[in-house]
Amino acid sequence: MKQWMKVGMASCTLLFSCGAGAAAPALQQEAAIVGAWQEGMTPRMSTWNAKQMAMAKTSGLLGTIVQYKADHSFVVYPPCGAKRDALRKAGVQTITGTWALTEAGHLVSQVEAGGKVLKIDTKLTWQDGQMVLLNKNGGVAQKAGPYTGPLPPAC
Repeated sequence: MKQWMKVGMASCTLLFSCGAGAAAPALQQEAAIVGAWQEGMTPRMSTWNAKQMAMAKTSGLLGTIVQYKADHSFVVYPPCGAKRDALRKAGVQTITGTWALTEAGHLVSQVEAGGKVLKIDTKLTWQDGQMVLLNKNGGVAQKAGPYTGPLPPAC
């Protein structure tokens, strides 16, 4: 259990140490958030064929997939590679938690593991169809585009 906490909480920090906020009211934004988002996915990449997508996946261009659900829960699917392998070795296939969008446009994500709670308050913006997550200093921590493949994703 301690190993899972170490790997799981570290992964949560890496996956969620980002920010999110928006100009539109929170309720209007919720519908846009619900769905699956993949780190690194761009509108141009969504037109690529299967061979190009496989190359992007194995080269590290595409990262974590987060599925935000309408019931305010989420599931994180770690990217293929070392991070995913470490989590699986610790017995963790996915990371689950809850999310809320504040009236100020802050996305608040919460993960509970081993009796500890990791709560991350982020700022959400949108750019060219991508969900852009900003860190506390306003810098881009992550960009994610819509993911349309199977869940859980195959490596």
